[in-house]
Amino acid sequence: GSCPKQRSESAMASRTIAYILLFTLGLLGAHQFYLGRSLHGFVMLCSLGGFFAGWLHDLFNLERYIRESEDQFLTEEYQADLSRFTSVQQILQSAPAPGQPETQDRGRLRDDYEALKRRLAGSIFFRDKLRDKAPRCSWSRYFGEILFGLTCAMLWLGAFPTEWFDDDNRKQLIRLTWPLPIALESDELALTVEEVRFVIELLSPLAMAIGVYLVGNIGVHQMSFTKLAICSYCSFVVYSTDFNNILYGSLLTVSLANWFCRDWRSRPAKPKSRCGRACAVSLGACLFYSLLAFSLLNNARVTYEGESVPLREAVRNFFKSPLWREMRDTVGKLYEYYKIHGFKEILKQLWDALDPQGLKDAASIIGIKEGAGPDEIRSRCRKLKVELHPDRQQDPDKKAEFQAKFQDVSAACDILLGRKRASRKET
Repeated sequence: GSCPKQRSESAMASRTIAYILLFTLGLLGAHQFYLGRSLHGFVMLCSLGGFFAGWLHDLFNLERYIRESEDQFLTEEYQADLSRFTSVQQILQSAPAPGQPETQDRGRLRDDYEALKRRLAGSIFFRDKLRDKAPRCSWSRYFGEILFGLTCAMLWLGAFPTEWFDDDNRKQLIRLTWPLPIALESDELALTVEEVRFVIELLSPLAMAIGVYLVGNIGVHQMSFTKLAICSYCSFVVYSTDFNNILYGSLLTVSLANWFCRDWRSRPAKPKSRCGRACAVSLGACLFYSLLAFSLLNNARVTYEGESVPLREAVRNFFKSPLWREMRDTVGKLYEYYKIHGFKEILKQLWDALDPQGLKDAASIIGIKEGAGPDEIRSRCRKLKVELHPDRQQDPDKKAEFQAKFQDVSAACDILLGRKRASRKET
C-alpha cells in the first residue's frame, strides 16, 4: 500500500480540487460529483446550487463531505464488520435466563462486540448510527425536501398547456403534443378535458414524492419510495381542490416522510461506472429541464410596449418572422460554402469579419477601399487632417466636434500606415 505521506498528499490534493470546484462550478454541483456524491450533485444541478442556499450550506460543510467520501463505510471490509457487529449485538441483547450465569461463549461474544465497536468507530456513519436509532433530519435537508418536492410537482403541472384546463367539459379528441405525439382517433377512446386534467393532477403527488425522495436519499440516509408515495397521496387532500395550497401539501408530505419513512442506509449503493453515472445524471437533467422549458413555454408571458403576449405565441411568431428566415438562409449558405471550401476557409472568413486589428473600421473612417496602397492612404490622411483641423473653426461647439473627428482620423491613419509598414518589413 501507499505510505502515510503519499496518502496525506493525495487527500490534500483532493481537498484542494473539491474547493476549487465549489467556488467555480459549485452551483452546478461539480464538487459533489467529484466526491462521488452523484445524487447530491444531481439535485444541485437541477436546482442551481439548491436555490443558492444549498451552495452556502456546502461552503460550511464541505470538510464533512470530504471525510464522508473517504469513510471506511464505503469498503467491503467495513460492511463485513458491520454485519458481524449487528449479529453479535442482537445475540447479546437477548438476555440469559434469570439466575443463569454468563457462559464463556457469551463472554467471548462480548469481547468480540467491543473489538468490533472499536474497529468501526473510525467511521462517521457508524458513530451516527450508534448514537441515533434513526437518522436525524437537519433543517437544511428538511427545507430542501420541501422546496425540491414542490418544484417537481409545480413543473409537472405547469408543463401542460393551460387551454387543456380552460375548455368546456365536452366530448372531444385530445391530441397530446407532449411528451409523446399521441393521436386518439376513435370515438370510444375520446377523452374529455376534465378527464385529462384529472390524470395530470393525480400524478402531481408522485412528482412531489420523486423530488422529496431524491433529497431524502442523499448521503447515508434513505427513504422507502413506496411509503413516501403513500404519504404524498395522503397529503394530496390538502391541495386537491385548490392548487394554491400545494405548498402546504409539500410541507405535510415531508413531515410525514420524516416521521415514517426515514432510516439509515444499511449498505452503500452499488457503485456504478463513471459512464453509467454520467448517463443517469444526463438523462435525469434532460427530463427535469425539459419540464422546466415546457412549463415556461406554457405559462410565461412577454411584455412589449405595455402589451402582454404568451411566451409560446412569441416563440411561434419568431419562427415566422423575416429575421428567422434570414438566419435560416444564412446558415444554409454557410453550409454550402463549407461543403465547397472546407472548415478552415470558414474560420478565416470569420476572423476577417471580426476585424481584430481594426483595419476595416479604419478604412471606413477615412473613406477608402480595403487594400489601398500607402501612397493613397497618406494622400487621403493629409487631405482629411487639413479639412478637419480644429484650429480652422471659430465656433467652440464645432471646434470640439472637429477635434473628435480629427483624433479618429489620426488614429485610423496610424493603424493603416502602421500595418503597411509591418507588411513591407515582413516581405
